[in-house]
Amino acid sequence: MSDFLTRYLGLLGLPELAGTSPSFAGLAQLTRAQVKIVVFENVTAILRRAASGDGDVPPVDSDVLLSSWVAQAGGGVCFDGTPVFRSLLLKLGYAARSTTGLITFPGSHQASIVTLDATEYLVDVANGAPFFEPIAIGQTTVIERAGLAWRFHRTDPETLTQDRRINGQWQPFCRYDLRGPEPVELEAAYQRHQRIGETWVVGGLTLVRCLDDEVIRMRNLELLRFSASGTTAETIHAQDLPRVADEVFDLPNLPIGRAWVALQQMQVGAR
Repeated sequence: MSDFLTRYLGLLGLPELAGTSPSFAGLAQLTRAQVKIVVFENVTAILRRAASGDGDVPPVDSDVLLSSWVAQAGGGVCFDGTPVFRSLLLKLGYAARSTTGLITFPGSHQASIVTLDATEYLVDVANGAPFFEPIAIGQTTVIERAGLAWRFHRTDPETLTQDRRINGQWQPFCRYDLRGPEPVELEAAYQRHQRIGETWVVGGLTLVRCLDDEVIRMRNLELLRFSASGTTAETIHAQDLPRVADEVFDLPNLPIGRAWVALQQMQVGAR
C-alpha cells in the first residue's frame, strides 16, 4: 500500500478499508469521515495567492495538502479537497470522475461522480455543508441537518441542481454539469477563484466545520453556530483567530494569523 493511502486512511480513521473492494458502505464511510475531519477553509488559498504575487498560482499538490491535514494545519475549499479525495477513491478502486458546478460562474465549484453497480452518486466533500452521504443522481434527495436543508434533483439529463432552503423556500444554489469538464476548464476556474476581486475565495476569511448535529461557520470575524435548536452568532477579535482555529475548528496549527494579515494587505493593494 502506498504511503499516500496509508496516511490518508489513517487520517480518516479507516485503515481497514485498504485492500477492500469498492462498495456503497465503504464510500459512505469515506465521505462522512472526509467531510467531518477536513475543514472547509480558505486560509490555504489566501496564503497560496499571497505567495504567488500577481501571477498564476501553482497547481494543488495532493501530498502537501494531505500533510497539512494530518498536521491539523489546514483543510481547503472545493478545488483543494475534491481532487485529493478523488485521488483516494481512485487508489481504492472506485470509478470516480470530476464534475463542476455553477455557483458564481460555470465551473466555480468542483465535486465528484462515483459509479457503483451502474448507479451514479454525487460525492461533494468540499461544499462547506454536511453532505455526509453519497447522493444518488437519479432521484430527488433532501438533506436536513443542523436546522439547515438542501435538496438535490435532476433538472435535465445533463444537470443536477442543489437547492438550499432559505426562509422556508427552496432556492437554487448550485447546478452540477454531469457531462464532466475538460482539464483546461478546471484550470481556468481554479485560477479565476484565486484572482483578487473575482470571487469570495481570496476576498475574506471563511472556515466551516461540519459535525453530526452542528455546522460552525466563521466569516471574517463573525462566528455562527447552526443547530436544530437555532442559530447563535458571536463576534470575535482578530487576536483570537488562532485560539478559535484551535478550539472551535480543531486546527491548532492553521496559519490563520498570517492569512489574516495577508488578506488585509491584498485588500489594501486592490483599492
